[in-house]
Amino acid sequence: MEYDKPHLELSQQVEKLAGNGLQISDRDRAARFLETVGYHLGLRHKFGHLEVENLDLERTSLPDTDEPERSTFEVWLERYVEHQQRAAKSEDFIKHYVQKYDSRLPTWVATEIMEFGQLVRWMKVANYLRNVSAHHASLWNRSLTYKIGRIPDNAPLPIHLNDDPDRKSRVYGMCAILAQLTSVIRPEDRWSARLVELLDRFPSAPPVSPEAHMGFPMGWRQLAVWATASC
Repeated sequence: MEYDKPHLELSQQVEKLAGNGLQISDRDRAARFLETVGYHLGLRHKFGHLEVENLDLERTSLPDTDEPERSTFEVWLERYVEHQQRAAKSEDFIKHYVQKYDSRLPTWVATEIMEFGQLVRWMKVANYLRNVSAHHASLWNRSLTYKIGRIPDNAPLPIHLNDDPDRKSRVYGMCAILAQLTSVIRPEDRWSARLVELLDRFPSAPPVSPEAHMGFPMGWRQLAVWATASC
């Protein structure tokens, strides 16, 4: 049978979790957290990722880079089905949905096995920087082992990274990527502003400076990705 459970409003989600035994001391805070991590998944259509008409037709109808005779959506959907079939052999939560309902997974389940392309690459770089920092290694003048890759057109804030390879091979590139992600995931977060404040305390005169050793371009504070950080 098809998965047909109705979408729950935030307050209903919190109450359902509480009813299932989760101890929640602050229901308003719990609702805000749910809104941040997954409230919009499946809000328009629980199977929206499987039906091209629910997606951005301008992008999904484009010819695939490797298989131009097929659309990007057709190629993506084929890969997605292959991922689901493999996951159904090893992941209990996938087995549950396949066995209890049918082979169509709702969006909030499907995202657990989806390919995220550029985002995965970005997260690998972010994890690398996290490890460098956690081990108190030199980061400010490091050339990154993992590369960010070309910035897609739908990420307007850090797209200037494409203008100069050095920006992506130094810590600045990942800083701009994280600024983009936080602006989308949690717009009220002050991560970008706190980074600007930190760098304002960093030595600015040669031979040590963010511009000379960290890949920060001249006049970087005026770029759109950082301009909003001062608001």
